[in-house]
Amino acid sequence: MLRNINHILSLVLIFNTVFVISQTRETDSIVKILITAKDDTSKVNLSVLLSKKLHNIGELDASLQYAKNARDLAIKLNFKKGEAKAYNRIGNICMDYGDIPAALKNHEAALTLRKEINDEPGLASSYNDIGNSYYTQGNYLKALENFFASLKLKEKLKDEKALTSVYNNIGNVYYDLGNFKEAIKYHSLSLSLAKRQNNKNGLASSHNNLGIVYYGLHKYRQAIIHNLISLDICKEIGDKAGMARAYSNIAINQDQLGAFEESVKNCFYALEIHKEIGDEQGQEMVYNNLTVAYFNLGKYKESEEYGLMSLNLSEKLGDLKGIKESHQALYNLYNAKEKYKEALYHYNKFIGVKDSLINEENTKKTVRLEMNYIFQKKEVADSLRVADEKKIVAIQLKQEKIQRFALYGGLALVLIFAIFMVSRFRVSQKQKKVIERQKKEVERQKELVDEKQKEVLDSIYYARRIQNALLASDNLLKQNLADYFIVFKPKDIVSGDFYWATKNNNRFYMITADSTGHGVPGAFMSLLNISFLNEAITEKGLQKPNQILDHARSRLINALKEDGSEGGGKDGMDCTLLAFDFYENKLEYSSANNSFFIVRDQELIVYPADKMPVGKSPRDSEPFTYNTIQLQKNDIVYTMTDGMQDQFGGPNGKKFMNKKVRQLILANCSLPLREQQRAIESAFDNWKGELEQLDDVCLIGIRI
Repeated sequence: MLRNINHILSLVLIFNTVFVISQTRETDSIVKILITAKDDTSKVNLSVLLSKKLHNIGELDASLQYAKNARDLAIKLNFKKGEAKAYNRIGNICMDYGDIPAALKNHEAALTLRKEINDEPGLASSYNDIGNSYYTQGNYLKALENFFASLKLKEKLKDEKALTSVYNNIGNVYYDLGNFKEAIKYHSLSLSLAKRQNNKNGLASSHNNLGIVYYGLHKYRQAIIHNLISLDICKEIGDKAGMARAYSNIAINQDQLGAFEESVKNCFYALEIHKEIGDEQGQEMVYNNLTVAYFNLGKYKESEEYGLMSLNLSEKLGDLKGIKESHQALYNLYNAKEKYKEALYHYNKFIGVKDSLINEENTKKTVRLEMNYIFQKKEVADSLRVADEKKIVAIQLKQEKIQRFALYGGLALVLIFAIFMVSRFRVSQKQKKVIERQKKEVERQKELVDEKQKEVLDSIYYARRIQNALLASDNLLKQNLADYFIVFKPKDIVSGDFYWATKNNNRFYMITADSTGHGVPGAFMSLLNISFLNEAITEKGLQKPNQILDHARSRLINALKEDGSEGGGKDGMDCTLLAFDFYENKLEYSSANNSFFIVRDQELIVYPADKMPVGKSPRDSEPFTYNTIQLQKNDIVYTMTDGMQDQFGGPNGKKFMNKKVRQLILANCSLPLREQQRAIESAFDNWKGELEQLDDVCLIGIRI
């Protein structure tokens, strides 16, 4: 997949060059028209258009000059709509220069003018741009306040293209606040609208933002797919800033997948474009990405260099989010270099900025902003209904020929309106009381849920104590085995995997088993399996491993056949049952879907299993196979379940597989067993990394 990504990235650079040539021709034609145009409103609009075209191809200085020309001419002509457009353009260019205060100043100027002339589409645009400025500063509350104001107007105007943008912006804020569910909701709304309109800019932005959310959810391959779609669209429309963002996002996902060299390469692609278009904000983000990538490559010198560049630039821009990420990356670097004084300094700075960006009060305020937006939508609908009623009354008044009746009608209208207002006030008061009651009820229900959750967890922890008591104890194992180790890692609090042992008739029995399921259901099955094994050996006096498994299978099938499922219960276990006869140095065994190994003289010997479980299956009438092995001194017997082999991880997110387990065992078989245990646990943890553990893990080594 990474090879395909690099192929696409190289093609992008070629296509982007072609686009820039076509855009340059278009700007040249607009310049020619401007030279001969009169100083009127059309020249203002042309200058604004040319500024936008130049901005799109990264010519920021020229773009800014034409925007200022448009502003000055609009002021001279008292053309307020054109003046507002010019301020808007200047604000957007200042954003790409990284001068957020200047961007805010110009967007606020545009907003004031648009309020004066009641330009609702322009107001919606200004609120959105102001929200973007506050978002870049890390001021999430102000950002959401303006985004929701923009959203309210855009929904009123039914401007679907503009809605695409504001949905994306709201999604970005929720992502930064860690609310991934709401982030996906708003980005998906944006993507749906963009697809319906075939809005290329909207599609590129939505795919890019969904990629960012999936990165936050640790779904890195899914994130790269969205990043590549965004990159392809940006290439098609010549959006350099969008291309740079896509390269950056691909890089951070490659970094998480362990493709550090590829990550660095794509960081530099992004950095080159950000520098070309003068985007300091983008440069700061890439510097931080390079800090992390070089850290992962073990190139601490380069990591420190880019980390300090990122911190200096984010402080210059006043970007709280960038400052936070820079301090976090430098903390990790200095901690790894054992420079603990510097590490502590950056850690304290990181925590301070993080707390100022995201805290409980901010989260509550963002919820209130969205609720206020929803309430205002309802309020607008009510106002429209009232307006309709006024029109009906006005028509009736016109039909009255006598002024006295008209006067009475007017008084009646005032009275009706007063009654309506009183009624609305009462309704609002009732709604307020209902909301307060609902809030108290929600809080009470939350307390009940928390209490029930605690009861459930307490019960599960108690169940773990019971399960641990039934596993083979250290005392029993030490009395009967010369040397051994056990790697036991349940996925949840309780486990479907188990190991159990007992001694009977001069044989020491030991089983390594994987019951159906994991967690609580798996734990119940493990208790049932242990019960039937114990019954077969201690109560029925069965000695051969195959007879014991046959008995356990029969008891399981009979016990579960009335469980309500179609065809009766099919639960059971895969296992290896060993019976050691230490007097004759012989090992008897039977295995159900679970092979095991013996390492003898640095050679690994695999002992196969019957291809059927201890439980209901198409072969449940066949007896298990009885096998014997003559043991030798210093043989090491390894039994295990399939949890380690099936674990996803490593640089490419693949399964560990049986081959790696065998290689791991052979690589460490000459070590003392306790050191083998540490090596196996370390290898598993490193492979898993930050990914979720998929199943219970159990692996046992026994030296003869």
